[in-house]
Amino acid sequence: MPADTRESGLESLIVQHLVNVNGYEQGGNEDYCREYAVDETRLFRFLSETQPKEWARAGVEGELGRAKFLNRLQGEIARRGVVDVLRKGFKHGPASFEAFF
Repeated sequence: MPADTRESGLESLIVQHLVNVNGYEQGGNEDYCREYAVDETRLFRFLSETQPKEWARAGVEGELGRAKFLNRLQGEIARRGVVDVLRKGFKHGPASFEAFF
């Protein structure tokens, strides 16, 4: 079988390797929020599973709570940059989050 030498073929190989070998999880378009440029599903799962006490303190219930949280995160990234937010985390109300492990 000939190799797929198109860009899409390379992309497919990279994705397969990341998912099957490195344990990454492939997201879908339905999880991505264009307004905030974030995968809400994985972001909220990561924060709630890795920092459950802070997640409970953050008050991120319902659509309004999620929008406020994402606005805060977006503001921090705009003000400090994504690398600083990943390195130092961010606060939302009484909660403090680490954004990277």
